[in-house]
Amino acid sequence: ASNYVEKVRWALDLLESHPHSPVYYTEDCHPPALHAFETVPASGDRASQSPMIVTDDRGALWGSDAILRELCSDPDTVDLYPEPVGGEVRDMETELGERLGSTARCFGYYHLLDDSKKYYGAASKFLTLHSPAVERKLFASMLDRGLAKAMKRAMTVDELGAASGREIRKVFEQMSHRLDSNGGEYLLGSQHGFTAADLALAALSYFILRPPEMGPLLIDESEMPRELVELGHELRGTVAGKHALRMYREHRPAVPSSDGIRKISIRRANQDNVSLNSRL
Repeated sequence: ASNYVEKVRWALDLLESHPHSPVYYTEDCHPPALHAFETVPASGDRASQSPMIVTDDRGALWGSDAILRELCSDPDTVDLYPEPVGGEVRDMETELGERLGSTARCFGYYHLLDDSKKYYGAASKFLTLHSPAVERKLFASMLDRGLAKAMKRAMTVDELGAASGREIRKVFEQMSHRLDSNGGEYLLGSQHGFTAADLALAALSYFILRPPEMGPLLIDESEMPRELVELGHELRGTVAGKHALRMYREHRPAVPSSDGIRKISIRRANQDNVSLNSRL
């Protein structure tokens, strides 16, 4: 599943699990490319990207930064941008999105969709987890008929993939240094607690770090390219990697197993319904 989608899913799960939050959500999962059949009409033809949420009262909103800032800035429920460090949190979240989120995605596609086609089966399985059965079959048949090349071209994977591992290591080195210098409990320091910066670091690298809590959204390590597995083992040994895994243990509400990822969870009749359109 997309690391940007996991970032939003985590935030929505925090909201849904908070006793004073009026938010609950349903998730509509689709593979890359096929997701646009849902997101384009949902946004009134304004956007095709995911993650995208559709709310009862605010319509469609897309982009993980925008979604978290809209929904998770309430001190009475979930506030991932606490004052007086809210601006610093937003800056770090944006930087991690640009330097880690897109780079990790590029690294993954570079190895899953390489020209040998060795991992096309694993890529199809991973990218269609929890999608409708007809879309799983359609995506698998399209991958070797030009879709893989189109995806790599759209994200400049072939041009950037070889260097992406170095950039990921650099980000983790810098985040490790930051944690070492401020006590190591949270990226903005223990006095400010868990913020969108901590969530972003963990969520945007989840399919490389493979936290046990994300088991329902991962495929077996033995099916993955060696380069992805080795980088994951390396990063889990860093200060930042250990921090990201701890964020999953201590701050990530449970991820539903099997098709439970798509169920409706309703606590009160007056709750705000949020629909998450996700590209896996």
